[in-house]
Amino acid sequence: MTDFKVADLINNAERKWKRELIVNTFGEEDASRILRIPLARELHSDFMVWSGEQSGEFSVRSAYKLLQTSDPRAYDLQNIYRDFYKRIWLLNLPTKMKVTIWKLSWNYMLTRVNMQHRKLVSNSVCPRCDIGAETMDHIFRKCPISVSVWSALEIPNILQDTDLEFIQWLIGILTRHSSSQSRLIGCALWAIWGDRNTRIHDKVSRSGQEIAAFVKNYIKELDGVESRKSKNWKEVEQWKHPPGQAAKINFDGAYDARLFQSASGIVVRNREGDVLLSCSEIHEEVPSAFAAEAIACKKATQIGIKMKGSDIIIEGDSLSVIKKCKTEKQDKSQIGAFIHDIQQATSRSKHLRFEHIPRSANGLAHMLATETLRTKEEIYLVEGVPRFAELQKVIDGEREPD
Repeated sequence: MTDFKVADLINNAERKWKRELIVNTFGEEDASRILRIPLARELHSDFMVWSGEQSGEFSVRSAYKLLQTSDPRAYDLQNIYRDFYKRIWLLNLPTKMKVTIWKLSWNYMLTRVNMQHRKLVSNSVCPRCDIGAETMDHIFRKCPISVSVWSALEIPNILQDTDLEFIQWLIGILTRHSSSQSRLIGCALWAIWGDRNTRIHDKVSRSGQEIAAFVKNYIKELDGVESRKSKNWKEVEQWKHPPGQAAKINFDGAYDARLFQSASGIVVRNREGDVLLSCSEIHEEVPSAFAAEAIACKKATQIGIKMKGSDIIIEGDSLSVIKKCKTEKQDKSQIGAFIHDIQQATSRSKHLRFEHIPRSANGLAHMLATETLRTKEEIYLVEGVPRFAELQKVIDGEREPD
């Protein structure tokens, strides 16, 4: 079998893979993967890429993940903890409560047993009931006052599995119960610890029923705040006219993961909101939706470079792509080839700049991309848009200039 170098598989004149050679040399699956690797338009030197991160840059975090895969049990345990902490931070509770739960999971609370271990106190007895040693397990599960709190809150099976260690119990109750119940549990844990501190420092005592009532009222108040926030909703941001004599180029990419196919939607408008150009293009062998956005951005950049004599603002709703375009740093991610081409092009053209916008302000470009991907019909219209996009064009044009 003939040995090939990677360079032998590339048509440098067109900067494309030699499809026929690759298909005839490799198996179907491998050939398909090779053809989906993007190539930069301009030659560049090779560089090392770390496959453990999407950015291509090495990180201790990714190395740690790779080490875990060598021990399936450790990896499974890490997954359990990761899901637990993810659930904590997603709870609709104030940050102070989430931090308290996180501290509980690491036994970071200043219980009397922990303080005795550090030789800060000599007495480790629970200050609330004077019965057992004040461990995490005692404060939140064994102390009669806490038992009374859980009973009043009527959360199903909250004190089952008492033979489990405290952290296992904590993970179990917050992953086993519903989001609303987990929210109530989280607030109760915070309230129990707060009541313990109030007893010690302020000499104020409350019964378990009173603590439970406080928890229920606190949750009601949080729900009321959320309800008022939803009524005072923020106006959705829309497309804005470019300032001065500048023009705006909006881009978006649509992706079909089944066919590894994408479509780019581009629209160019002046300060009056008039459409100067609308176009779309279909691309084959696209590896991801991330790459689809980068390809669309590259197409918008190519159009912007041809528009000499005016400042050009290139807008897209992919924050990652826009950030990469605004830096001169070499990109090592899967879209690095496209970013390299964009950086090379913009280095020779100082009248271009990139801005990120929300999807709501990128409706026309999004519409062009998604409709082209659906119909497989490319568009190229000067001073106009397709019929299906007329209404969106009118809506955008009616907005007041900045």
